[in-house]
Amino acid sequence: NKLWAVTPLSLRRYNSSTLALEDSIPMQGIFPTHFFMHTNGILWLAGNRQITLFDTHTHKFKETPQALRSHPLLLHANVNYIHPYGSNSLLLNTDQQGMFLYNYVEGYVIHQSENGFPFEVPHFKISTMFTDSQKNLWIGSVDQGYVVRYNYKERFNTNNHLSSYLNR
Repeated sequence: NKLWAVTPLSLRRYNSSTLALEDSIPMQGIFPTHFFMHTNGILWLAGNRQITLFDTHTHKFKETPQALRSHPLLLHANVNYIHPYGSNSLLLNTDQQGMFLYNYVEGYVIHQSENGFPFEVPHFKISTMFTDSQKNLWIGSVDQGYVVRYNYKERFNTNNHLSSYLNR
């Protein structure tokens, strides 16, 4: 029950009842512009073309997984949004390189253009994502509205990579 705040210079832990500052951890040269708190207590920090993980239980930075460090497109991409997807993955949206799915259970990364990516990514700049109670993914933009990627299509094994070529 702690409140975590991210600043350009430090991670700050506050008591959620009193809002008293309990700890301030230097950022070690990381300049995050986006962050995401995973349910497992890992705080994902993204910005300046890097992804850094911080364990809020041990209060230590963790090594970035090999799959994220070695993907040729993701390696130099600037992640601007992170969103959970299903029970074992995260969606990593980037400024220039599109979207990636990181399966943290099996330890692999898929780019939106690769076979096996679960849905067609909209052709607009993504500003937000939301998963509703039916596990449908809502993807929004500042000026282009939104699209919904329905969960039932994944259950019926839609080949989104093939569909994107057929719909052109």
